Amino acid sequence: MAKLLRLVDLLVALIILLTGGAAVLSRQNPIALTSLLLSITVAYLATLRPFLRRPILKLTLDEIRCSQPTVIGDSPSWFVRVRVENVGLRLARECTGRLLSICTRDGALLPKFDPLTLYWARQDHHTGHAPLHIQGHGDVDYLDILQVKPGPAAPIRVRAVIPEPMTLSRAPDDSPSPGTEAALTPGAYWLHIGVFAENADPGLAWLEVTCEGTFPANCEGASPCLVRFKGRPPIRAPRQYRITAA
Repeated sequence: MAKLLRLVDLLVALIILLTGGAAVLSRQNPIALTSLLLSITVAYLATLRPFLRRPILKLTLDEIRCSQPTVIGDSPSWFVRVRVENVGLRLARECTGRLLSICTRDGALLPKFDPLTLYWARQDHHTGHAPLHIQGHGDVDYLDILQVKPGPAAPIRVRAVIPEPMTLSRAPDDSPSPGTEAALTPGAYWLHIGVFAENADPGLAWLEVTCEGTFPANCEGASPCLVRFKGRPPIRAPRQYRITAA
């Protein structure tokens, strides 16, 4: 993007020089010439150049990372994260990650999961949630999506910001997300993710997450989940999901 901006700067400067040279050779009115060159310059600086310098959020899937337990007898955790890169030139201000919807593989939308804010990496209920600024020229941060940890009946925990004493609406015990916790039972799900900033278009992603419920004893084993990343609504997603993601 920086190379493109320099190229456009040179192109605009060349157009101004050629326009001025042609006008001098043809002996045009200098006042009219000055007005024309000024209009070209102002139009470029006020519209096209800021557009080329805008922040652009690019989302990709980070590798699934395993965190060793810090307490003896505890179990390891696996984290599903999205890599958020600003491939534009300007700072992306006040970036916030959002879980927009979850549905099962057969197309059942889980209404319990209204749009929820997600924690960035190195944030949790102890530190609290705060939006981030992401610098341009390829600066990167990571958005936590899921924490998978063996033990509870719903081991796939959504890394959502839910301030105490608030809870999600209660779902039946036979639901893919029983009770009031932001957690899922083993299975296959579609997650719709968005990252929003004050001065950039949103970055959107769709994750197909499959966790069978078999967990290695430590981080040396294979990940208990398979995650596929899509940068646009998946063609084969259930009809109900495609409507929700639109």
